[in-house]
Formats: sequence, C-alpha cells, structure tokens
Amino acid sequence: MSTHHAAGEPGPPIADRSTGGRSALGTLALFLTALSVIGFVILVIGSIADWKGFSDDPDDNSTFADIVWSTFALGGLLALVAGIVAWIRGRARRLAGDVRAGQTAVGWVVIAVLLSLIVSAFD
Repeated sequence: MSTHHAAGEPGPPIADRSTGGRSALGTLALFLTALSVIGFVILVIGSIADWKGFSDDPDDNSTFADIVWSTFALGGLLALVAGIVAWIRGRARRLAGDVRAGQTAVGWVVIAVLLSLIVSAFD
C-alpha cells in the first residue's frame, strides 16, 4: 500500500482549525478586553461608593481614579484594534477562537460606549 497520492488526488485531510484555536493576537484582544472591563467595574464601584476622584467635580482628583480611567479607556481602544485585526485574520485563517475573541472585544467596546451614553443622558 502506497502512502503517495497521484497528481490531482486530494492529500490527507488537514486538521480543521475552524473548531477552535486562538493565536496570540486573539489572546491579547481578550486580555485587553478583560482589563477594560475591570477598569469599568472599578469606575462604577468608585462612583457609587463616592471614592475620591470618581466624581464629576473637576477639583476632585486622585491618581488612582486617573489610572483606572486610563486602564478602562486605553484597554478598550487597544482591545478594539486588536479585536478587529484578530476577527479579520481569524476569518481568513479559519481560526474560530480568534473570530470569537475579536467579536468579544468589539462587542465590549460597543457596550461600553452605549453604557457611557446612557449614563451621560441621566447626568
């Protein structure tokens, strides 16, 4: 029995990567999304608990609040960029894990923007 295939015959099946698999880019997109979500949760808790620096008063400043805000905003923006790239690359390479990671990152940014708009409407 020969293991060689004649010209034009399909070779052995390649492992189907569409069932999973996530590249480092997909993992990075999820990590940045999680970082942004954590920043958002701390912002909400700080606002509800009236922690120093978490109010709308311009004279109320704290380094911790600034770090949390930067983590939320920068993490979200970087997650959006990494997520879009992971989503596109995942579709091209048939990596379902990257597609899901990209969708998660983009979905989080959309939710964060909507929540911010809703909160701003009530102020």
